[in-house]
Formats: sequence, structure tokens, C-alpha cells
Amino acid sequence: MHPCARGTRCAARTKDGPALSYRPFCDTDRSLIAQAIQGMPLLYAAMADLLVADRSGGFAYDAVRVTTSQGRPVPINLDADASQREMAEILVSWEERVRDVARMPALDTAASRGQRLGVLIAQAVTVLAPRLDALLALQAAPMVRGGELVDLDGAGAGLEILDVRRRAVARLPESGGDDRPLSVPCGGCGWRGLIEVLDFLGHLAGARCRQCGHRYDVEGLAELRAATLRRAARRAAANMKGDR
Repeated sequence: MHPCARGTRCAARTKDGPALSYRPFCDTDRSLIAQAIQGMPLLYAAMADLLVADRSGGFAYDAVRVTTSQGRPVPINLDADASQREMAEILVSWEERVRDVARMPALDTAASRGQRLGVLIAQAVTVLAPRLDALLALQAAPMVRGGELVDLDGAGAGLEILDVRRRAVARLPESGGDDRPLSVPCGGCGWRGLIEVLDFLGHLAGARCRQCGHRYDVEGLAELRAATLRRAARRAAANMKGDR
């Protein structure tokens, strides 16, 4: 067994380090990669909502004005546009690799150039989602990244997919960003090792203990926080009585 390929970012890590697995990723991170792939079309759509500013508020991001067929300049969110393009580039490149090892028809790159990014992403998801293990088991091979050739394997695929999702989610308004530690002690083991669990759009979906692995949904986390506050209030009341 070896440490999960996510290293210090392993979702199942404990105080002793990343979770151990016979595969590139632990089961928890493998599930996160699967969720990231399956949720990519919805995340793409969420980024599309940020592309054009409303007429009153504008952008909190860098934008450029583009003239439409009607002649009026429209501000385009460059960050959202870059995220959509990055999502398509990453997914389609891994789709090509998986098609090859799965002996599927090769991707028609000439036809792909004329397709909308959302169509390319949806197509890549239909190939990658049911073949996740084949994706994560890929051997290292040269791939173009940033205009250069780099050797990437299945572990690199998983890390890239999680990273592109994280960067896109961070650009969404009201997103919680990356998973963050919580000060509330776990109700199972009492260890202060809870971290937030976010859905693929970056919204709070619960929490997980890095010590014992216990999971909480949103309601369970709210109940845990309320119980912690009640215990703190009782201790404070008891201390006040003791001081009299």
C-alpha cells in the first residue's frame, strides 16, 4: 500500500498523514474525482451564468467588452471564459487517452474544433465517468500542457480534474472555496479534526472527521455545533457559580 496521490490534500488524511491505498487514490478521493467528472457539465453551466455581466452590477472580475451582432459592446468575464476553456481542454485530452486504452473510436479532433465547449465537456464525461478506473490506471505518456510536453499518468489525471474543478468553483459567487478545517470537536471521537465537505459547486454539504472518518450532513453538522454551544454554555454557567 502507498499514500494517496493527493498527499497533504487527501480527503481521508488523518493526523498520521494521507490515507493508504493499493490504487493511486484512496476510496474517498476516488469518489471525489468521480463526482468532479460527473458534475463538470453543471459547473460549466454555472460558469456560463458568469460570462456576461448584468447591466447594473458589472463584474468583480477582469472583463473585456465584445461587440455582438447587434453592435452593442457586451462585457465578457475573462475568468469565467478561461475556466470553461480549461475544463474542456483537460477533460477532452483525458478522453482521448481513455478512448485509446479502451479501444474506442478515436476522437475526431477536426470535428471537435467546431463544437461548443459545453458539448465537448458533456461528451468527455460520457466517456470518462463509466471508465474511471481505466482513467486512473493510465501509464505515463506525453501530453501538451502550457505549450510544453509533460509526462502524465492516471494519478496526474485525477489531480488535474480535481484542480480544474477547485479553480472553477473558487470563481463562483457565494462559493466556500476549498475545504476548510472546523473548530468544532467530532461527536464520535472528540478530536478537533473536522473539515468541511463541499459539493461540486463549492457549497457546504457537511463535514468529515480526519481522525475517525465520521461524516456529518448539513443537518448533522448544525446539530453538532448547537450541542457544542450548549455544552460551552453549561460549563460557563458552572464556572460562574464556582466563582461566587
